[in-house]
Amino acid sequence: MVDKADGDGGNDDRGLNMLLRRRAPPRKPPNPPEPKVMPTSSADDGPIVSRPVIQPLCVRIPVAAQMLGIGRSKVYHLINGGELETIKLGDAVLITTRSLEAFVSRHATFRPK
Repeated sequence: MVDKADGDGGNDDRGLNMLLRRRAPPRKPPNPPEPKVMPTSSADDGPIVSRPVIQPLCVRIPVAAQMLGIGRSKVYHLINGGELETIKLGDAVLITTRSLEAFVSRHATFRPK
């Protein structure tokens, strides 16, 4: 005959051992950042050709807020007040970078020394 105290303890230990043996799959190390390669030239390579940086014509509202250093609600206020020019593409509201630059130019103050 099996003693109940001994029989129950064995089942609990077996379940605990199974849980302890389970391990999470090994984690992959994060990909290292790609090294930045500086262009070099030698007599054989020819001239270094640089690509022009493409400036966006329009930006979304959170980007415009970041560019101006203000909050999104203030950007919406400036749009509603006619201070910033917008373009609507589908559901996206885009602000022209030209209107952002013009806004900054209008509100810039010059302080001579």
